[in-house]
Amino acid sequence: MLARLCIVNHSHFGVFCVISSIKFQPGSSEVLIRKPVKVFLMLGEVNMIGAGQISGDVKGTLEYTVKTQKRFIHLVEPTTKAWIRRNDVRYVAVKDDMDILRNEWLGVDEKFNFFGPELQFGYILGELLQEPVLLIKASSGPQSLGGDMLPPGSASYEFGGWTYAGYGDSPRRWPSKVAHPPTTDWHAGHAYNSTLMNVKSILNRIGDYYPGALRSEVAGIAFWQGESDRLDSAYAGMYRRNLRDFIVKLRHDLNAPDAKFAIATLGQRGEEMGGNTLQIHDFQMEVGTIFPDFKGNVLSVDIQSSWRTPYIPGHDGDEDYENAAHYGNNAETFM
Repeated sequence: MLARLCIVNHSHFGVFCVISSIKFQPGSSEVLIRKPVKVFLMLGEVNMIGAGQISGDVKGTLEYTVKTQKRFIHLVEPTTKAWIRRNDVRYVAVKDDMDILRNEWLGVDEKFNFFGPELQFGYILGELLQEPVLLIKASSGPQSLGGDMLPPGSASYEFGGWTYAGYGDSPRRWPSKVAHPPTTDWHAGHAYNSTLMNVKSILNRIGDYYPGALRSEVAGIAFWQGESDRLDSAYAGMYRRNLRDFIVKLRHDLNAPDAKFAIATLGQRGEEMGGNTLQIHDFQMEVGTIFPDFKGNVLSVDIQSSWRTPYIPGHDGDEDYENAAHYGNNAETFM
């Protein structure tokens, strides 16, 4: 799904690639390390962190999808069926205040229950680019774009009798008739600030995260977000403005004006989605076309077709095991 975001002709970032049976061979970083490492940021909230179930001999897990259904078989050795670990694509996951969760060569690690879009995304980039690749997944959850990830410069606004925080404001909202509400420990944009700090810290010490690397280049940004914003009509209504400002400000703050930006839409309930979910989905789809400065460098990918089921693997139809917010933990969705 989101991991099918890739570079096509090395110029357009964010096009879905339908790949289910191509056999990839891991590259080698040893002869390529002299080149600047191509860095791709993976930003968002809980689903970007990853909710695809790895283990289990039941439909919907990665193990079943690859080893029984024979899909995405490039992830395993042809003879032993062991999971392949690439040695040219590095995967780093970080959250909060430089809490490093993963710092390793890309591959399936069964010590963890779940995986995210980084798996297929990294494999495809490694094959397409044939040079060192570093994925930095700087995601936490839940994180709304309208509040937690609000970019600097965003003004407060009123909705439904409430004033919603602008960047740096606290609390999240307050009655519009209240001139000076009491502040809390939460401030709008706190997650934007920590994400930027984390990414810069990793880039400034690139050799600690891609062994032997001396230089790096932020080549692209993948963004899968919106789950928290769809739960608040005010945030949903402001999503277009906030998404545009987020892209502009992040490129500026990273000194990466040419970084391609790929947006994966919300996909819950597939073609049956409605309400705030559909509103945000439509904003996500149009942002790369309605703003002239985004044409050709911001692309959106509709993931509605990646919706499978709200039920976690092995529990189809059981409402006690419904997890629609996280796509039923279905591995195919996260691939």
